[in-house]
Order: sequence, then structure tokens, then C-alpha cells
Amino acid sequence: MMRTEKSLRLEKIWRELAAESSKGVPLRTDFKAHHIPDLLPDFTVGKVTDTGVNVIMAGSNVIGRFSGEIAGQDYMQFIQEHQWPFMLAILHQVCECPAGICIQMESEYERGYMLRLEVTLLPVFDADGSSGFAIALSVPAPDKGVSLATPFLGEPKVADWQGPMDWIDLGAGIPDVGGASVIAQSAASN
Repeated sequence: MMRTEKSLRLEKIWRELAAESSKGVPLRTDFKAHHIPDLLPDFTVGKVTDTGVNVIMAGSNVIGRFSGEIAGQDYMQFIQEHQWPFMLAILHQVCECPAGICIQMESEYERGYMLRLEVTLLPVFDADGSSGFAIALSVPAPDKGVSLATPFLGEPKVADWQGPMDWIDLGAGIPDVGGASVIAQSAASN
């Protein structure tokens, strides 16, 4: 998969911060605004739980796409229910392996447009060293643009997480247990 320059740069910054960390994974607070000024508008931080993803922070471009603040909300409300196991399996693999993943997906927004996004997910630890947090960079996918979607204004926002994906080996290998079967089944159905 061809990844955007922003995705590759975020991975490079993650690796540099991880090399400085005693745990091999950076803290979410290590990502300072001055490290990522042009990435920050497309940046999201979430706490992964057994049943969802609590959005802790979302950048201005992410907020703009959703037409409002999503911090404090469960990201799963923006995904069709049949994709929840798939999405949670991916996020748990990202946090537990740890590994990264880059997914190209389609999102429909209530303002009546569709956007093909490249979402890069990387694990981070909380300040107390606990895992289960992920950062996401959501930027327009390479060579993709905005198009009008079929929904009318006011219909729910929907993210389709079953697009092309590539795992990013961050030093612990690529996940091959647990949610990998869900991931493989989903990828095979595309």
C-alpha cells in the first residue's frame, strides 16, 4: 500500500520517541504540538476498552469532518455495529502486540460528502505507563479526493473500516493471534 508522507513521518516520530522510552513505546504526552504541528489537526488520541474507544482528543480537521467535538465520545458510535468486533480486534492488536496499522477507508459525513481516508494507528502508553491507548492520524488517502455521498444532510456519519490495510512492524512483529482471524476474514471479503 502506498502511504502518505504524513503517515510515514508520524511513524518516524513514533520510533524516535519509542527509542527514548524505557518501555519501548512512547507516552501519549510525548507527542508535543511542536513535534507535529502540521499533523495535529488530523491527530486523535483514544483509550481502547473491551467495548469501545473513548476519544480523548481530536484535532481540528477531525472535528471539522464530524461537524463537532468528538472528545469524550465513544468512537464506535460512528461505525456500523457489524464492524465493531473487527475494529476492536485491530485496536487490541495495535495496543497489545504492540504494532501499527495503516488502513485506507471510506467515511461518509452528515454534511453529505464521502472522504477516502488513510488512518494510521499506533500504540502509546499513558503517563502512568499503562497500555491500551492509541493515536490515529486521519488524512485523505493518496490520490483520493472528496466526493458527494448518497446520504442527505443530517443522516448519521459512518466509517467503513474494511478497506486495504498494512500492518507496521514496530519491533514486536506483526499480530497473528486473536483478532487476526477477524482481520483476515474482513480483508478477504473485500
